Amino acid sequence: MIEQVSGRRYLVIAVTRRDLFVDAYPILCAIADRIQLHGLSPEQALSDTIRSFASLIQSSQSMEIEREVGLFGELIVLLGLARNIGINEALAAWVGPQREEHDFALRGLNIEVKTTRSERRTHWVESLTQLRATGTQPLWLVSSQITSAGPGAGNALADVVRLARAEARDDEDRVALEAHLEHAGWRDRFERTCQGPWVLRTTPMAFAVTHDFPRLTPDEIRRVAAREQITQVRYQIDLTDRSPSDALPEFLADSLEEAEHV
Repeated sequence: MIEQVSGRRYLVIAVTRRDLFVDAYPILCAIADRIQLHGLSPEQALSDTIRSFASLIQSSQSMEIEREVGLFGELIVLLGLARNIGINEALAAWVGPQREEHDFALRGLNIEVKTTRSERRTHWVESLTQLRATGTQPLWLVSSQITSAGPGAGNALADVVRLARAEARDDEDRVALEAHLEHAGWRDRFERTCQGPWVLRTTPMAFAVTHDFPRLTPDEIRRVAAREQITQVRYQIDLTDRSPSDALPEFLADSLEEAEHV
């Protein structure tokens, strides 16, 4: 929990069972490393550490469905970019697996990719900073809707992974792609349990994240009373009735057209 002491915020983790002290020690060290070495907030460091240790002891042979859908969406955008501007630049732009603020960063703009299985264009936003532009670089949100495909149609996540690997033809690109896939949570053993196959329900749309875009940011939350007691925010937006932005950069428009045919 978070406590205020003399005007400063502290993350308090209590281990109440003596028999767990030894086992808890490496977990506490991992949390401290994420804060000191990687610059994560205490809340994020705690969440990431618990998730990593849980993955370590789980015998699961599958990805959580929402992670699978999210990675599927990122990979079809990666493939669209690769086929339009080249795999090397596309891989360099895919920064999401490295826990950067947004999923892609290239040519002076940032791209956040959201994918949903819903009939409406609804997406979950995971933090107050996910839809905040980085510096002066414009931010775009790419929205994709997918649905289950019929027999012999569409692609499962494993199929899209194979398509991405086929684009990475030289050693440098292959190494970069495999590192990205690993950081994104993909393991080849998941191929047997992938859900889908999926097809696009609608054409992917791109929205400029500007002042009138539906979002919450640290600037908005500063106006909330007792804001320091709000430690985590997750919210859903509905873009069904919102028109895509007109001034879409040409390379991104062409890449999304390619992505539509993955």
